[in-house]
Amino acid sequence: MNDEAYFVLLCMSLNEQEACLHESNFSAARHRPTLSLDCVDAMRRFMPLLLSLIGLLLLLLAAWKGSGAALPYQDPTPQLLLIQHSQLHTAKLIASGGGILFAVGIAWVFCRWIENRKS
Repeated sequence: MNDEAYFVLLCMSLNEQEACLHESNFSAARHRPTLSLDCVDAMRRFMPLLLSLIGLLLLLLAAWKGSGAALPYQDPTPQLLLIQHSQLHTAKLIASGGGILFAVGIAWVFCRWIENRKS
């Protein structure tokens, strides 16, 4: 048995190895394991939902970051006002990025739903 067939045998499951070893010509060993199309299709279906979830988590993170700076200080110094302004600015940036990701993910889910209804 050559090295390539041995490597392919190592990558196979035990049942596939036994079936291959019982064959006389090692025809199953010539086939390399590949990613099945079902797995790729499942990943394609999962990506819009993952994008929406990441966007939603970013929106929640922005709400958490912005909640600390939402209440004004009683007698703020200029440094405290600068800190509060930077916290609100950071929260707005995170919220806008999360909102865009969430909207794109939901639109992607909706487009795939319409595409699946047509076919």
